[in-house]
Amino acid sequence: MADFTLDMAAVEQAVVDRAVDRFFDEHFDFGSTLKRAVESRFNALFAEKADAAITAAIDAALDDGFNREFTRVTPWGEKQGQPTTIRRELEFMLANFWQQKVDRQGKPSDGYNSVTRAEYQMIRIAGEDFIKNLESHLVGAAATFKDGLRNELRGRVDTMLAGLFHVKSGQDQAEGRYK
Repeated sequence: MADFTLDMAAVEQAVVDRAVDRFFDEHFDFGSTLKRAVESRFNALFAEKADAAITAAIDAALDDGFNREFTRVTPWGEKQGQPTTIRRELEFMLANFWQQKVDRQGKPSDGYNSVTRAEYQMIRIAGEDFIKNLESHLVGAAATFKDGLRNELRGRVDTMLAGLFHVKSGQDQAEGRYK
């Protein structure tokens, strides 16, 4: 009879390996879970990097477009004036827009009562605010006046009715008049 020895460490390892394999096969689809996680992370990183690259390219193109020098030309193609950029032209146009003289309706004017467009806008905004506040105060004052007038008239009518009729009505008794 041959001597039969069992390697207990190898048996234990085989049992553990088999149990783990069976557990993961039955309970987890580890491969597809890992694949989805990797794809999700890859997509997120790609989107982040792509967005940053696209934003940088757009910013550079806009900056280049606004700061590239050009010279105006006549309808015949002849250069006219000094080189400029779109940024400088926009700044010039905006400054002129706010400094332009306008009338009370905001239309361009060089008349006696004209103001700059910036002043016109500030006056309009302040005026609208003033009118709203004035209106709210007038409504409150009118309501107070109306309530006061109503109370005064009620008191006088009660006094006149008491002088005309010397009879205590049910309402007179309920309101405690003529004790």
